[in-house]
Amino acid sequence: DLWGPFFGVGFVLTARDDFFCVDLDGALDVTTGQWSALSRQMCAALPNTCVEVSQSGRGLHIWGRGAVPPHTSKRTDLHAEFYTERRFILLGRDAVGDMTQPCPTIAAFATWYFPPRQTIAADVPSEGPRGDWRGPTDDTELLRRAMQSKSAAGVFGGRATFADLWHADVAKLSVAYPPDPSTSEAFNRSSADAALAQHLAFWTGKDIERIERLMRQSALARPKWDERADYLVERTITNACDMQRDVLQDPESAEDVERKLAPMSAEQISREWAALAAPLKPEDRARVIEFVAHRTSVGKQPLKEALRDVRAEQQREARAATTANDAGSRTVIDFKPEDLSRHAAHVEQLIVASARPGEYVAFSGVLCHVVTKSLPYTHLIDSAEAAPPAVTQIEPLDKVAIRERVERVAVFAGATKTGPKAIEVPTPIFDILIQKKVHAAPIVNGLVTHPIVLHDGAVLSQNGLHASTGLYLAGATVPNVCAYSQSEAATALARLRKTFLSEFEFASTLDADIALAGLFTGVQRRLMDSAPGLAVLASTQSSGKTTLARRMHVVLTGRDMPVSTFPEGNEDEAQKRLLSMLLRSPVMICLDNISDGFTFRSGSLAAAMTSSSFTQRVLGVSRDADCLTNTLFVMTGNNLSFGRDESSRWIVARLAPTAARPEQRVFRNADVLAHGLTIREQVLRDVVGIVAGFIASGVRWQTRSRFPTWDRFVRQPLGWAGAEDVAGAFDRNAESSEDSRAHCMLLSALIETFGDREFTAGDVTRIVFARPGVADAVNEALVTLGARETSSHSPRSIGRVFAKLIKRAVSVDAGETSLESQVDRKGVMHYRCRVCRV
Repeated sequence: DLWGPFFGVGFVLTARDDFFCVDLDGALDVTTGQWSALSRQMCAALPNTCVEVSQSGRGLHIWGRGAVPPHTSKRTDLHAEFYTERRFILLGRDAVGDMTQPCPTIAAFATWYFPPRQTIAADVPSEGPRGDWRGPTDDTELLRRAMQSKSAAGVFGGRATFADLWHADVAKLSVAYPPDPSTSEAFNRSSADAALAQHLAFWTGKDIERIERLMRQSALARPKWDERADYLVERTITNACDMQRDVLQDPESAEDVERKLAPMSAEQISREWAALAAPLKPEDRARVIEFVAHRTSVGKQPLKEALRDVRAEQQREARAATTANDAGSRTVIDFKPEDLSRHAAHVEQLIVASARPGEYVAFSGVLCHVVTKSLPYTHLIDSAEAAPPAVTQIEPLDKVAIRERVERVAVFAGATKTGPKAIEVPTPIFDILIQKKVHAAPIVNGLVTHPIVLHDGAVLSQNGLHASTGLYLAGATVPNVCAYSQSEAATALARLRKTFLSEFEFASTLDADIALAGLFTGVQRRLMDSAPGLAVLASTQSSGKTTLARRMHVVLTGRDMPVSTFPEGNEDEAQKRLLSMLLRSPVMICLDNISDGFTFRSGSLAAAMTSSSFTQRVLGVSRDADCLTNTLFVMTGNNLSFGRDESSRWIVARLAPTAARPEQRVFRNADVLAHGLTIREQVLRDVVGIVAGFIASGVRWQTRSRFPTWDRFVRQPLGWAGAEDVAGAFDRNAESSEDSRAHCMLLSALIETFGDREFTAGDVTRIVFARPGVADAVNEALVTLGARETSSHSPRSIGRVFAKLIKRAVSVDAGETSLESQVDRKGVMHYRCRVCRV
C-alpha cells in the first residue's frame, strides 16, 4: 500500500518447503456473480487450506501444505494450474481459511485433478526423428501437409488446428485457449506454444532440433523464447514430445521393402518378408511376392497364404493395441458371458481400490457415496456468519453413477475374428453390483457431523471412516473437546439451559430437561441400537415448537432443517417415506406440525424406533434395503396424544408460553440458522463433555427405560450433571395416553356394573350394553383399545380386548385396579375387577 497500487506481495514456491498452490483462472461467472462448480468442488476437497481471490477478481488461489505425489502442473481443459516449486505467484485478496496445518486430502486431490503424465522419455531421440518415423524430410513439404490436416477437434469447434497455431489466428486461439484475465494477452500463449510443439512432434517424429527450427518460423514466435533459456526446448518442446505417443508413419512402398530384403539370404527373407509386406497396398504386396518367389524358389500360392496369416495376426495385434491404448490406465477385461459374477467382483475391487474416500461405500446394504455440496464461495468471504463451508450427506448410487465408476476403471473387450474389441459394459454387471447383498465397498453405519463419545468414553472427532464403528465423520472437528468433571458438567448443564434453551418457555423444569435429552440423543444416536424420539408439544400455535426443532437440527448438522411431513393414517406411504429418509442417513428427522388433537399411531415408526434396522423394498430396484434406524426422530404438534405403543417410545417436552397472545411472540434470535451456528461449537463441546465425563467417572445407575443404551448415553449423564430424571416422561405418557384413558373408562364401567363379582364377556354384551348411560362409554373404550367400531360387540371381540388388559393396573376412582381372569371347568373365561391399592 505504501508503494502504490502497482506493487504487491508474491510468494515463491520451492522444493525445500511443503507448500502448494492451486491457481484457477476464470472461476467467477461475471454475469451471475457465482463461482464455478469446479472451484467450489476444489475448495471443498481441500480442507486446512487458505483460499483467496486472485488479482484479476475472477480467479482463485488455494494455498496449502502437504506431501504432494508426482503430478502435472497444468490442466488446460480446466483452466487450472498446480504448483509446488519453481513458481512465483502474486498474492490476491480476501483470503479466508488457515494453511498452517497439513491438508489431509492433497495426495488424492493431486491424483484426481492433476494425474502425472504417462511419460515415455526413452521414446524421444537425442537427435533426429524417432526410428519408426516415415515422413517428408523437406520442411516445405512437411508444412504443406500439416497445414492441410484437420483434426476432429478443430473441425468441430474444439481445439485449434495446426494452421490456426502456425498463423497465430487470434480469433480461433482466443476461443481454444482463453487468456488469463490478469494479463493483456488475447489468448493463452503458453498453451498455444505447447499445442504447436505437440503437433510438430507428430509431424517430425519428435525431432527436437527440427521442431525448434520450425516453431521459430511460425507467427507464435516471441521474445520469451529467448529470454528464458529453459522455456522453449527444455520445457515446451521436450514436454510435448513426452506427451505425444504417435508419429507420422507414411506407408512403405514395394521398392522400400525390396531394398530391405535385397541384402538378406534366402533363409532370412523367408523369416522377414511377410511382416514387411503385410502393411503394403495390394499391388505392392503382389510385387513383393514376385520378388520373394524369385529369391527363395517358393511358389506364389504358399507365399500368399503365409502373407494372409501374417496380416490377420497383425490386425489382431493392432486391435488389441488399440483397445489397450483406448483403455489407458484402465484394466482391460476379456468378457465372457459365463463369468458375469466374477467380472462384477473384479470390477468392484478395482472401483474400491481407486475410489476417493466416501466415493463408493455400502450403507444399509445399498451402494452409496458421501456427497459434499459446497456453499457458494462468495458466501464464505462476504458473510459474517460462521457458516460451514459445505453440506455432507449420504446418497444412493443409481445405475448412471455406477456406470461412470465402472467405466472409469475398466474396459470390457469382446473376442472377434480380428482380435479383441472394446464393447459396451454389459448391463448385467450393473444389476449384479446394485442387487448383491454383500459388497466389497467399505460399510458405513451412519454419517456424523459432530464429535461423538464412544462406549469406552473416548471422543471420536477425526474426519473420515472410523473402522470399528463404521461411522463416517465429516466436519466433526470441534476444538477443545474433553471429558468434564462432575462440577464442570453441572456448570455446562446450566450453560446449556441458558444458551440452547434460551427464550423457550417450558411447562416445567422436567420439560426443559427433556428437550436437552433430545439434543443429547441426537449427538449420540449413531451409537444406539434404539432410542426414544422427542415430541415438542404445546396447547397453542406459535409457541416455538418448530423453532426449537430447527435450532436442534442446526446444532447437530450445521445446516437448517429440511421440512418433513407425516402421512397421517396412511401406513403404506409412511413406510415409503421413512425408507427414503433413512437411506440418506439423516442425523435427525422432524415430523413437523402433526394435526391438532391427533392421536399419533404408526406401526412402522414404532418398529423403527425400537429396532436397530428397518427393512423395506427399494423403489425401482428388485431388492430390500435394510436401513439402520440410528436417527433422532422429532415430532411437533398441538394437543397430541399417543397410542399405547407410542407412549413408551417418545419423550415429550411441553411448551407453555405465558404471553396473552402467543401468535405475537417474537424471538430475539429470529435468525434460527445464524444463532444456531453461533452457539453450535459450545453446545456440542458441553454435550460431549458431559457424556464423556459421566462414562469416565465409572458411575452406574439403574436403567429406567426400554432403551438401555440411551439410558447410558443420555438419561444417566444428564442426571449426573444435575438434571431431573427424564425417564419421568414415560410415566407421564402412560398416564395421559388415549389407551390409558380408555382402559380406565372401561374398568370404571365394569366396577360400576359388576363390583367385585365375576363376569364373562357375554355378561358384558347382555348387561353393560343394556345400560344407556354406560353403553356409549364402554363402546368408545373398546374401539380405542382395538375392537371393531360397532354399536355392540360380540363376546369374542370383547374377549380379545380383555386379553390385552389382564393384570395391567390403572388408576380409577376405586383405586389402583386391574382386570384378572380364570377359566372354569367348561372352558369359559371369567373376569373380575380387583382393586390392588386404594
